[in-house]
Amino acid sequence: MLFFSVVFSIINLNNNTILKGISINNIDISNLSKEEARNKIKDIVNTKSSTNINFIYNDETIYTSTFENFNIQYEIDEAINSAYIIGKSTNIFKNNYEILNLKFNHKNINLNISLNDDKLSSSSTDLSSSISDAL
Repeated sequence: MLFFSVVFSIINLNNNTILKGISINNIDISNLSKEEARNKIKDIVNTKSSTNINFIYNDETIYTSTFENFNIQYEIDEAINSAYIIGKSTNIFKNNYEILNLKFNHKNINLNISLNDDKLSSSSTDLSSSISDAL
């Protein structure tokens, strides 16, 4: 058993891709290099960031914005690094467990974001002024 564990670890030792069964915000990045995963996540984030957000009050669109206008910062590199290191520690038994566990239990890593508070506050003020009977 120990022999198979060592052989399994050696086979996976030179793996330069993210393991199969790993995703970020439900975006599958299995078997991608860090750069390929970064490009895939950035493409999806950029597409979603330019999508219009309509604020509707009393069945009327009173304010339109995009996610870009909120200066949202996506922590893509941190999420990719977290995904990449799974199954690549110095402990071969831990690595084997993580690799085998991914075969049955996929791992989803959350993509953390940060917002520009000033921009959010400004947009909130603009939105409030768009509502005629706002408090």
